[in-house]
Amino acid sequence: MSEAELARRAADRIEAWIAAVDAEWCTLGVPPRDRRAWAVALEEDLDESADAGADVGDLLVDDVAGFAHDLALANGFQPVAEPRDRADGTPSAPSGGLPRAAVIGAALVGGVLGACVAWWVVYPLGLQSLGEVSDLAAAVVLDTTAVVVTLVGVVAGVRWRLRGHPALGVGTDGRVVLGVLAGGAVATGPVVLLSRATAYSTWSPVLLLEAGVVAACCAAGIAVTTRSGRSG
Repeated sequence: MSEAELARRAADRIEAWIAAVDAEWCTLGVPPRDRRAWAVALEEDLDESADAGADVGDLLVDDVAGFAHDLALANGFQPVAEPRDRADGTPSAPSGGLPRAAVIGAALVGGVLGACVAWWVVYPLGLQSLGEVSDLAAAVVLDTTAVVVTLVGVVAGVRWRLRGHPALGVGTDGRVVLGVLAGGAVATGPVVLLSRATAYSTWSPVLLLEAGVVAACCAAGIAVTTRSGRSG
């Protein structure tokens, strides 16, 4: 077998092994951006060692799950749970659920961003309409629209933060959305009252306060629905 063929086979083995490590990182909840960066660095290290004459079989450890877990810790990432093995010896997904602090933080950030969109788009258009038709129904529609825009920001923030997370399956994803909707429904009343009390002010502290109310209610809703899903 030629040296070129040996080099190609070694490169294929390294690529397949790194793909297996990346799958373990995904199971542990490592964000995609970190996984890509770690995979590139790992491939460079392995290629350098192979070029220096090291045997590829010695470089690629058999305990892929343990290696991925240890490297994640070395890079400062705290996995959701320790890797466990199934009866057939293959690693199973961690039993930990959603990282609640990350969910709540993402909900708050997404809510603030959604409120900024409402501030720059919804309120200017809505207040112009209120000047022509100043009644309670129009005010409720305006505030409800602003809340919906903020909710979209909350959902987008949570989805972005937990992209690739193993706990965010179809069932959990539905519970997150349910929590957001429940929180948004609870927040609508206080936000409408606050808007009326401030004469629909677009002063940034007022809007941020309204966004905080919505995001906090959504975060509480997510915490309740995801906890219920795990205990059920």
